[in-house]
Amino acid sequence: MPTLRAVLRAASAAALVFAAACADSTSAPVQPAPEAPASVRLVCQAEVATLTVRCAAPGAAAGVRADRILGQGTGVKLTSSNIAVVADSFSFDMTVTNQFEFPIGTTDGVNPDPNGIRVFFVDGIHTTGGTGSVTVANADGVDVFTAAGQAYFAYPGVLQPGAATAARRWKLRFDPGVTTFTFGLYVSTPVPPGGGTVALTILEPVADTTFIDSVVVRARIDSAPASVLSVKAFAAGQSVVLSPYAAGLVKGTLHLPGQPFGPLQIRVHAVTVRADTGNAFVTIRRDAPPTMTVTEPTLNMVARPNLRIDVDCVDDNPAGCASLTARIGAVQLASGTTGIHTDVSLAAMNETQQVVQIDALDSGGHSRTASVNVIVESRAVLAFVDSAGSLAVDLDSSRLLFADAAHTVWLRDRVGGTRTAVQASPFLGFAGVEGRLHSQGAIYLRLVPGTTGRVYEWRSGAFVDLNAPATSLVAEGDWAAWVNGSQFTRRDLAAGTSMTLSAAQPDVAANGDLVYASGGGVKRLRAGVTTSVDAGSGALTDGINVVYLKSFQVTMWDGTTATTLSNTLISAAPRTHYEANGGWVAYAMADGGGNSQIRTRAPGGTDRQVTLFGSSSQIRALSADGTVVFGNAGVLYVLRAPYTAAPTRLGRDWYNASFRGTGLLLFLGNTVFSATY
Repeated sequence: MPTLRAVLRAASAAALVFAAACADSTSAPVQPAPEAPASVRLVCQAEVATLTVRCAAPGAAAGVRADRILGQGTGVKLTSSNIAVVADSFSFDMTVTNQFEFPIGTTDGVNPDPNGIRVFFVDGIHTTGGTGSVTVANADGVDVFTAAGQAYFAYPGVLQPGAATAARRWKLRFDPGVTTFTFGLYVSTPVPPGGGTVALTILEPVADTTFIDSVVVRARIDSAPASVLSVKAFAAGQSVVLSPYAAGLVKGTLHLPGQPFGPLQIRVHAVTVRADTGNAFVTIRRDAPPTMTVTEPTLNMVARPNLRIDVDCVDDNPAGCASLTARIGAVQLASGTTGIHTDVSLAAMNETQQVVQIDALDSGGHSRTASVNVIVESRAVLAFVDSAGSLAVDLDSSRLLFADAAHTVWLRDRVGGTRTAVQASPFLGFAGVEGRLHSQGAIYLRLVPGTTGRVYEWRSGAFVDLNAPATSLVAEGDWAAWVNGSQFTRRDLAAGTSMTLSAAQPDVAANGDLVYASGGGVKRLRAGVTTSVDAGSGALTDGINVVYLKSFQVTMWDGTTATTLSNTLISAAPRTHYEANGGWVAYAMADGGGNSQIRTRAPGGTDRQVTLFGSSSQIRALSADGTVVFGNAGVLYVLRAPYTAAPTRLGRDWYNASFRGTGLLLFLGNTVFSATY
């Protein structure tokens, strides 16, 4: 680095604009001419009527030498603010910012120079419109810079790199006849001498290391003639400050996204308080792992038992991808180089969940892996109805409500095939979606791990945020209810109106009947009339009967009379141990061995046994004709009334079973099935 002289003269090539109409500041970077020895003078023109000053650099001042050539983006910066014209004074605040990598206002990098930083008016102030004169009203002094008698403003003290001085108020006094005037500026500042060399070694990365989008840089300062002020790493227009982590050692992470394949040089640059510098270089290579596009399988896709695999591979290396493989565990399903496009059979894995792992390898030895959870289910009793996304939520004759792997909720027209994005995920966490289609659209609950979810609606083609935190949602027909702490809300989905009660455990029927727990008892709201049912909790209703727990026993209320259905079941819970639909009630009761068996009560009062297993069964769904879907020992079964035949095995107990009338729908992953039984 060449020796620096004690005085630095530099000027701006950018314009200052002072506007009295606002308090915004305007910055003017002070940069030198690109070539020595000339320096650029900043010439400013002020208009009194419009209260503005515009500055430009018309050319180098003859005979003025620069004390060093400033690199691109370095120098000092002038910033104006708080502009005002009061009486005969044009005034504003001005600060100076150090954009060098070393201190200024000092000749040794530590102690302030007596002269400090000074901004000179190099040739006075000249009236260019009107009559009269303009003078500097509050200059800090007058000295010789490019000529004798030049006024200046002083900014004393050492100014560190990146720091700004305290503001100085500049006042220019003008005669009443002056309409426009001009003035020129130069900046003079002492600088450290420099000239010494900093020796440093790059420890990391080593030469020819490959990187993707960032690289850790470590360096060692081997020697320096003065205290090291800063160490930075530079590459491809990016930089990072390397911070000390041990004596003489510095490190940082250089982020280099989007660089092309091939070599890239890193420069580590150190500077001391006395402007001594040193550089070290290392060349590394950008070689990113291959990029895979996995079109299929999608998350939670169901194989029946064939699974479609559509994967493409590209790489930044011109040699491209070297290999693609798809496997489940140790079993390789398919392979290729730039793509895999085939169907594979997973028949040997029926009724299991599997993870398909897809591995891509490029010619540089870099790899990329994607893992997709899939479900294998191909039992003949199941008929495919529809599928989309990664989670099928609800279905009717014309629509499918589903969520994709990005947690966006969608509606798909099953006839036309068009998809409508109802809502993108508003949460960082996501545990799924529960919901129901209705006559005006859909209502759904977005679940979030470890916290309260939120209820939303898609109504008449528009998204509606119901501003409804909730932990559960139930819906039947055009009615829905959800819980939020000690309150619950019932919504009329046809009308789009809601009511909230201070109670808990709501359930709603397709006719709008609402049952809930309040004050230790069960209440029913029907057509605006509230009826106290009985002492108990956990009530369900189908609009005909109310079923609930009383002293841990399943009890039914038909509108007038309460009937105990089961013996004591300490762990009884709604939906799994009792259910109601179309006047039918299914319930669990303990047998002599302590296992729970399923029974039903028909609308006419006939009570029948459904299960006779040697282990406990739980209810999964009940139809309006008394058909019961139940789980036992991890297997899902269905059985029609009067339950004299053997139950039909539907598969594993992993479906969300739901009756639509007497038709049974089974939701699994991204697919909806119907069942033959």
